[in-house]
Amino acid sequence: MPSSTLTGATPLVDHSPRASDDSKRGPSTDGTRQVSQFAKDIATTTRDEDLDSDENELTELEHRAFVRKLDWHLIPFFGVVYLFCTLDRINIGNAKLFTLEEDMGLTPSQFSWCLSIFFVGYILFEIPSNLALRRFGANRWLGRIGILWGGISMCTAAVSSFAGFFVLRFFFGVSEAGLFPGIVFYLTQWYTRREISARIAFFYISAALSSTMGGLLAFGFGHLDYVGGLRAWQWLFLIEGIPSVLLGVATWFYIPNSPAQASWLTPREKSYAHRRIALDYTDVGDDRFEWSQCKAAVVDYKTWFYMFMFLGFLNPLYAMSLFQPTVIRDLGFSSWQAQLLTIPPSIVSAVWTVLCSIHSNRTGERGYHVAGPAVLGALGYVLLAIIPHGGGRYAIICTLLSMYNASLPPTLGWLTNNLVGSTKAATATALVISFGNFSGVISGQFYRPGEAPRYITSHLLNMAFLIMVAMLALTLRFLLKRENNRIDSILRTGPYMYQPAVEEVETEAEPQVVGELTPEQQRQLPEAVVKYRNFRYTL
Repeated sequence: MPSSTLTGATPLVDHSPRASDDSKRGPSTDGTRQVSQFAKDIATTTRDEDLDSDENELTELEHRAFVRKLDWHLIPFFGVVYLFCTLDRINIGNAKLFTLEEDMGLTPSQFSWCLSIFFVGYILFEIPSNLALRRFGANRWLGRIGILWGGISMCTAAVSSFAGFFVLRFFFGVSEAGLFPGIVFYLTQWYTRREISARIAFFYISAALSSTMGGLLAFGFGHLDYVGGLRAWQWLFLIEGIPSVLLGVATWFYIPNSPAQASWLTPREKSYAHRRIALDYTDVGDDRFEWSQCKAAVVDYKTWFYMFMFLGFLNPLYAMSLFQPTVIRDLGFSSWQAQLLTIPPSIVSAVWTVLCSIHSNRTGERGYHVAGPAVLGALGYVLLAIIPHGGGRYAIICTLLSMYNASLPPTLGWLTNNLVGSTKAATATALVISFGNFSGVISGQFYRPGEAPRYITSHLLNMAFLIMVAMLALTLRFLLKRENNRIDSILRTGPYMYQPAVEEVETEAEPQVVGELTPEQQRQLPEAVVKYRNFRYTL
């Protein structure tokens, strides 16, 4: 059975031979023609003409076993990596409830700027880091990120002043830049457009679970205060940085740069891995770095929609992640209780994120799965702002405020679904995530002590960001649906006729003739449709 049927993709015929594409590109230069390891490896396992061959096809049962093999080898490992990445990033919120501010002599304003400066370094190096991943390979680059951020986190235990803490937080952001978009881009080389959203969700839920782990660890570290002459917050940074360093080393040896390098795949599975991604509109065999694709990513209006959606989503997420222990404490709980009470919201968030992403994956729909959780989160912030006191406010944190996390995996899945071109995908993914992380600079200034204990202004600002996300998602969905209708209308006006679905061919339906696009059609159609006729934007 053809892979396009199994993975939910539409069967296609690629009428743009790579040989002719290459002749149009002209001679390449060292700066614009960098063939990645992925493309080199593919060349050793399969040829372009093999894309039209059934020799290496898998049965439905073999296909399911193949996808499960990918899942078990990749997703749990990246989940653990991202868990400790998030833990090292947000543990400053737990440290704040200890004596970090007092020991360093930080004012509330200085503490807020130490939170914000992390994201300045993160943003500046996000795109260069994601492009470097393509140049140096996923295992080396992602491993380097883990080793550096873990080491810098451990060094935080030795800092004793605002200046030292400020500088270290900046380089902490620099070292971590590129991890999340790098993982997302890496997974697009293994999974089809229909599969990617759920896989992003499964490794992303580790970010929600990091709050659970962080609360438990912080509760335990509180009992180590003055042990060995170190304060509790110093033990927190020191011990939580060690696993990150070890995982960075493990990444170097465990993660294959491509399916062709995966020792746990058979030669037949390696060829199948390439074929199914190539048939899913991803430029697997054309993996050169091209500045034209970088420019295309920047000027594409869809990229800007995703950028502002990501900004609107991440602002309340970061604000609540960094200050949740403080917000819960100011509901009337002790610092010890607040550390433990961060656990239930993170569990609810993880469950909701998985359920929402699985449903989005099965239906192939993205827009409503982004807007829905955002609306629920906005409602939660309104209620949190208007309810004066009582246990009902903590219940809101555990329910409605734990739901908007579910918007992130469909947003990134939506982004990667609608991009063709490996350089464009890498650039747009890094651009969206780096722009979204400007919210870290903004959210670091939320939840100031002067707003305590109700934090009405911060809650309402978070509500406004989530409403923006919902409006952008629904607007983009409308525009993409209109664009798909326009594409269908253009294709009906020329000699080009639709190719029937595989299921119709198997039931002896008469195949329709596929003609060449006219110059006028090529001018009117998006580049992705010119290259892959059956490409349509995911809604």
